[in-house]
Amino acid sequence: MNRILRKDFKNIMRYTTNNEIENFKFTDTHIQFVEYSMGKFLVVADNVIICANNSCNRDIRDMRANNMGITINNATIISFIKEGYKEYDPDGKLIRESQDEEVDKSDYESVIKSMEDGWLYTVTHKDDYEFIIDTADSTYAVTVKGDSDTEEWDRFLNLE
Repeated sequence: MNRILRKDFKNIMRYTTNNEIENFKFTDTHIQFVEYSMGKFLVVADNVIICANNSCNRDIRDMRANNMGITINNATIISFIKEGYKEYDPDGKLIRESQDEEVDKSDYESVIKSMEDGWLYTVTHKDDYEFIIDTADSTYAVTVKGDSDTEEWDRFLNLE
């Protein structure tokens, strides 16, 4: 996998869409890095599906992209939840349970760093943007308030 440096990201992107987050699919999307600073929430990821109806997709089918940047502009994290879980033994008996926990603002930087090399499963946008991200040991639901989204990538790849 070709990992790109943060400083080089903006210099290599050929395709850009604005406010088209619904024209991408984020199932089984691998995260390269996540950054939250200076009013931007940025996720750079591989294996993002570009839907056939995306304004940059000139093909008649879904395509894929690596090194895609998904940026929420004028971003503020309004909810950052470490999702709880229930663990059962093979007989269906509850072994342990963990409740959802709000991530403390002082821990944002370290938790966001732990998302690198994780998996992005969904991004939804209604009033706010919600990201569901799985790390090596936890799943997080991050809700971000922002005024727009920007998606940038260098090239289209086949789905296979």
